[in-house]
Amino acid sequence: MNDPPRGAQQQRGATLQSQQIRGSSLLLAGAVLASALDFGGQVLLVRYLAKDSFGAWSYALAVVALFTGIAQFEMRNAAARFIPVYLERGETGKVLGAVALALAVAGGLGVLMATAIVTGLTVFDLRPTEDPEALRLLALAAVLIPIQAVDSVFTGLFAAFGASRLIFLRQSILAPVLRLGLVVVLVTIHANVTFLAIGYAVASFLGVLLYLATFVRVLRAHDVGPLRRPGGWTIPGREVLAFATPMLTSTIVWMLMESSDAILLGYFFGPGAVANFRVVLPLARMNALVSTVFSVLYLPLAARSLERSGSGELGSVYWQTALWMTILTFPVLLLTFSFAPSVTVGLYGTDYAGSAPILALLAMGYFFQTATGFNGLTVKIYGRLRYTVVVDVAAAIANVAINLMLIPRLGPIGAAIGTAGTLLLHNLFKQLGLRRFTQVPWFYRPYARLYAKLGVICVALLGLQVALPGNLPVAILAAAGGGLLAAWSSRRFLAIEVFFPELLRVPLPGWLNGLIRRR
Repeated sequence: MNDPPRGAQQQRGATLQSQQIRGSSLLLAGAVLASALDFGGQVLLVRYLAKDSFGAWSYALAVVALFTGIAQFEMRNAAARFIPVYLERGETGKVLGAVALALAVAGGLGVLMATAIVTGLTVFDLRPTEDPEALRLLALAAVLIPIQAVDSVFTGLFAAFGASRLIFLRQSILAPVLRLGLVVVLVTIHANVTFLAIGYAVASFLGVLLYLATFVRVLRAHDVGPLRRPGGWTIPGREVLAFATPMLTSTIVWMLMESSDAILLGYFFGPGAVANFRVVLPLARMNALVSTVFSVLYLPLAARSLERSGSGELGSVYWQTALWMTILTFPVLLLTFSFAPSVTVGLYGTDYAGSAPILALLAMGYFFQTATGFNGLTVKIYGRLRYTVVVDVAAAIANVAINLMLIPRLGPIGAAIGTAGTLLLHNLFKQLGLRRFTQVPWFYRPYARLYAKLGVICVALLGLQVALPGNLPVAILAAAGGGLLAAWSSRRFLAIEVFFPELLRVPLPGWLNGLIRRR
């Protein structure tokens, strides 16, 4: 790949990069806070509940996540894709129509999914697992499906209007504080897991009500109304649904990869095996946290970029974003891969020592997804939906087939191998699609040496784990040091002083000042 474009196009690309990096950094700070609160709540929950009870709750959440992903029907990404374009063109009627369509589809499908689950369990006595506590919790947690589907759509709507601070307050402050508070109350009053299921539903519903009230003010601030004149609305159903329907396959792939493991483990081995796998899944997913946060603003910004200036500046935005995501995620990879045994035993106790290799496998799969950038999203923005559908469906089939072969023989380890392998193959094919169907370079050669250095750091700290096993404080310090070394090595490409010039006015130690100022 050649260097990023010069001149006016480069200036526009730099502006887009700045919007993406700065806005996403705010969301990332909030996501880290939210993850810390959620993670603290999970550790407290794991140590409070019996292993089978935690496995039953994890099983119910896995099934709910699968159906929630289907119910939202990719309305979040569709809204983030089209509403910025409609705003750019001044088509306010289509803006309101797209908002109404997105909420109606997600809410309606969510209600249908929840009703189907409850009816199947109570009327037709369907038993996807033999554990009665898991079935009872699943019936209670089904109400979360429409609530969480609508909540996800609101995130896309706020992103489309550039309201990143409101997403920050809702997702990073209110929601995790409510969830952590719920776990604290559960432990304090010595309640059972049924209390947790009911409390999750109530807290999620209150969050959606807050989103709704805030979003009405956002619409008024953008002069999109009047809201009480439905005749002025134009519902772009064909355009939005034609984009969302193929994208649903990607959602199904992720839901299958993250939920089918627990469902199959529950079927073949019971809640104990589910607990061994699901206990480390949130830690492994931390390797996808940065990419999940950055994707919220990447999609609308990329859509605006193509609408205004074509493909040239998007390549620069793509790889700059990929680098930031890689460096920000690297300390997490070191903790969850290089130091997986120390982290697993240190957080959850010796009962879960066997989950360490599961964590390492999953962490590597999720990190590879982050490091390759938003390949699938970019191919879809270019309209090459047929290719992504084929790749997504093939990945979903492969994941289920591999799990059916490995889980009965290897249990949770087989589930980890199947999921990590599918993540790697899926992203390789999406990267090939980026090369074939877009003008975005599939690889940026100047990053090659940097990625090699990251590999060396990762292997070196894996050796430290072997030399000093079970030492969690050492693991944390070493991962932090490895992350700083990675940032120092990539400082020329990160261009921190370009995206955060205010840091230049802050008195900092010499080595940190050298990190911010490129050499």
